[in-house]
Amino acid sequence: MSNLRNVSALALIASIGAHAAVAQDDNMFTRDRVVGAGERYQPEYSPEPMRVGAFLLRPQIQVALENNSNVYATPDNEESDFIARLSPSLDVTTDWSRHQVSANLTAGHSEYADLTNESRAEGRARLRGRLDVTKDLNFGVSGEALRKVEARGETGAVRGVVEPGEVSTISGGTFAEFRRDRVEASVNVTVADIDFKDLKVEADSPIDPDRDFRDNLKTNYIARAAYAISPDVSVYMRGEYQTRDHDAVTIDGESLDTSLWKAQAGVSFQLPNLIRGDVALGYLSEDADSDAFADKEKFAYDAELQWLPTELTTVTVSAASFMQELGTIQTPSALVNEVNLRVDHELRRNIILFGRTQFRDEEFEDDVQQIDFSQSYTQFGIGASYKMNKRAHFEVAIDRRERDSFVADGDFSQNIISAGFKLYP
Repeated sequence: MSNLRNVSALALIASIGAHAAVAQDDNMFTRDRVVGAGERYQPEYSPEPMRVGAFLLRPQIQVALENNSNVYATPDNEESDFIARLSPSLDVTTDWSRHQVSANLTAGHSEYADLTNESRAEGRARLRGRLDVTKDLNFGVSGEALRKVEARGETGAVRGVVEPGEVSTISGGTFAEFRRDRVEASVNVTVADIDFKDLKVEADSPIDPDRDFRDNLKTNYIARAAYAISPDVSVYMRGEYQTRDHDAVTIDGESLDTSLWKAQAGVSFQLPNLIRGDVALGYLSEDADSDAFADKEKFAYDAELQWLPTELTTVTVSAASFMQELGTIQTPSALVNEVNLRVDHELRRNIILFGRTQFRDEEFEDDVQQIDFSQSYTQFGIGASYKMNKRAHFEVAIDRRERDSFVADGDFSQNIISAGFKLYP
C-alpha cells in the first residue's frame, strides 16, 4: 500500500480528468513511440485483461513481506518490525467504440508482527464516466472515496501518538476535453472533502487529539491548451486555481483558509527510440486569508524525462515544485522541491534490475515565531523484478530513507527490505 499512502486524492482525481481520451486515431499528442525497459508488451509475460461482455477486467493481488528498521521514524531508540502487506485491486473498463465507463477498487492491509498498534487498513474506490459528444469533444464526471493512514515521519503527521492518524476523502469532479488536428484543450474541476480523524494518544499526553481544525473543502480548477508543432513536439499553457475552506479555526482563532494559483508554459516532445519528456515552467502564489500567516510565492516547475541510452536501459528523471498543506497552527503549508531518478535495465527479457533515488526539500515559515526553517528527505534503493509468467511477477528491493530536519528530534533514518509477488488471476 505504499503507493496508496503516497498519492493524494487531488492528484488521483486530476489524473483521471486531465487526460481523458478522445476517440480518434490521428492523435498528435500521444508520446508512446518511446517505450522504456520493463514497459514493452511481452505476450509471454504481460498480464492480459479478462473480458466479460463489454467489460475488460484487470484484477491484481499484491502480497509482500517487509522489514523496517525504524517503524516510528525516531532519531534514537529505534524499533524494527516485520510487516505483511496484502493489497487486492480491480480495474473495470468498458470496451465500447464510443463513450467509456471505468471503475477501480483497491484495498490494503498492513499487519505488523510485534507493533500491532501500527497495523492498518486502507482503501480507495474510483468511478469515472465519459460521454463522447463528437469525435473531437467529450465531457465526463468522476468520483472517489479514499481512506488512508498517515505514515510515520510523513510531513504533517503528528509525532508521539499511539496510532498513525487517519484521513478520509470524498471527491468528485467534472471535465471536458477538445482535440482537433493540432489543437487540444481541456478543463477540469474537482472538489474534495477532506476529514482528519481524531488522534489516539496516551492519557497523560500533552498532544491535543482533536484535528477538526484541519478538515477542509478543497476546490481545484485546471485549464490547459496545447498546440502540436509536429507529431513529436507540442507546446502548451496550463493554469490552476485552488481554494481550501476549513471547517473550523485554530485554537488561536485564526483561519487556515488559503487560495493558490499557478501558471505554466510547457513543451511535450519525443525523439523516437531515444527520449521523451514534458517540461513546464511558471509561477505559483498562495494567499492566506488570515493576516497571521504570510503569503507565499515560488518559481514553479514540473518536468519528466525518459532517456534510452540503449535498448535495454532506461533513465527516468522527474522534478517538481509545489505547495503542500500541513494544517499546523504555526505553519499551514510548506514549499516543496522534489527530484526523482530511476534507472531500469533489462538483464533478460523477464528480469529487470533497477535503482532509484529521491531528494525532497521542504521550506517552512513559522508565522507565529517568525522563524524560517527547512528539512530534507533523501531516499535511495536498488531492486530487481522477475516476471515468472503473465500471471505472477516477483520483486525484491532494499531502500534507505533519511530526514535531516531543523525541528528538534526531527532527524531519522530507516532501512527497508521488501519482497513480494504481484498476482494476476
